[in-house]
Amino acid sequence: MNHIDALLQFVGAELSRQCQQCLPVRFVIRHRFRQLLGQRQTVQQCPKVKQGCFERQTARRHLIGLGDHHVAVAASQRIENRKEMLLIHRTQPDRRAARAAAVDRLGRTGLPDPAQAARAYPHQLSGGQRQRVVVALALANDPALLVCDEPTTALDVTVQALVLDLIVRGVTVRNSAMLFITHDLAVVATVCQRVLVMYGGRVVESGPVEQVFTRPQHRYTQGLIGASDLEVVDSRGRLATIAGSVPPAGSFPDGCVFRNRCAQATEVCRQTPDWTGPDPADGFACHHPAGARHV
Repeated sequence: MNHIDALLQFVGAELSRQCQQCLPVRFVIRHRFRQLLGQRQTVQQCPKVKQGCFERQTARRHLIGLGDHHVAVAASQRIENRKEMLLIHRTQPDRRAARAAAVDRLGRTGLPDPAQAARAYPHQLSGGQRQRVVVALALANDPALLVCDEPTTALDVTVQALVLDLIVRGVTVRNSAMLFITHDLAVVATVCQRVLVMYGGRVVESGPVEQVFTRPQHRYTQGLIGASDLEVVDSRGRLATIAGSVPPAGSFPDGCVFRNRCAQATEVCRQTPDWTGPDPADGFACHHPAGARHV
């Protein structure tokens, strides 16, 4: 079992806690975790369905994505039209209750006039307001897992901080899990407990955020951390960078996918490095690690 399989197994186990043996969940991750597909539960076999608690419940109820506000809300529809998701998943009994719940969810995000925001079209709201709407939509059905794919893209730092606070408070109150996909290391340090560093479609290092950020082992991770330090410059006064550029999809080298950009690469890097670590959730894959780590 590799690290991706272990992650999928862990996520599946977390999602099926409430209904063991009745909610088989299987995820296939492709393209930076952008596509997550779930298998429907066997409704007839679930005793909680018979009690009316899990009617029409599917893996989608447990897995909600949160991304860019430009594509998450339909430009031609009022915000309140998204109340249909509450009806589809039977979390509200009728349209009137669904609209009231939608306004309530919008109000919890700090929008000054949630009723007016519900009647508005996306273009009538600012970027920060639209992203608050997206957060409200993502958390509306109390998902067990929230997948955030670059949710703070194109937001200024002040609005970004507010949105991140909304997301973290939302998953904390619901005791939900969160998978956060981002290129921003500062965001990872702010909202995440564990981190998986990916390059060329492979997880090259993973572990607790503090451990990975303070004692990076893979040379790519080391380069990312180094490039984020704006106080370190070379003899010419230039900021640290990672040499070269990311190859086109399908053109990564054999063996270690980072070897054509790594200053420490040798002939052995033509072979795929083994995973070094106590388990798939904690370790790295590098022939020439940056430093010693107790494993």
